[in-house]
Amino acid sequence: MYFVRRQIEKDLKKLDLRRVHKPKKISSVGCIIDGEVELNPEQLDRLAEMFGIQPQQLYIMWFYKKPKSATQEPFFSKNDINWRGKLKSKTLEQFILHSHDVMIHFFVGSDPYLMAVAAKTKAHFRIGFSSTDSRLNDLVLDDQMVSFEVFSKNIPPLFTKIKTLE
Repeated sequence: MYFVRRQIEKDLKKLDLRRVHKPKKISSVGCIIDGEVELNPEQLDRLAEMFGIQPQQLYIMWFYKKPKSATQEPFFSKNDINWRGKLKSKTLEQFILHSHDVMIHFFVGSDPYLMAVAAKTKAHFRIGFSSTDSRLNDLVLDDQMVSFEVFSKNIPPLFTKIKTLE
């Protein structure tokens, strides 16, 4: 676990150095979702609609603590990250290598495996919750917004207030 946490720290330091900006046009939204958060396909379609993209432009990666409890795909678990914090899953590697305009971290807390993947993803703008490391997200929401209904009501007005780079 020591090496996983050390790798997370290295990735978070890289995030600190990047230039944060809200993209003018959004063509890809990535989501890392904790499997304990209940989201149905209609809610995921609404999420895509919120950002003005088609559902197929929404890239989702679910996290399950126990792979046998997985009900959504694609997913990852702690088994997909080795003891050094390196990824073992091709699906997970493809998700991380894809550059997203917006990345949504739909989880609370600091699970080291969720953090390891979230810190590695490539995104211009990141949205997440306050109980995660603040370096991980550009727009930090209160943990009470982890309910999709509250999240979907509050994100559009907040996101539109953020100016894009000229």
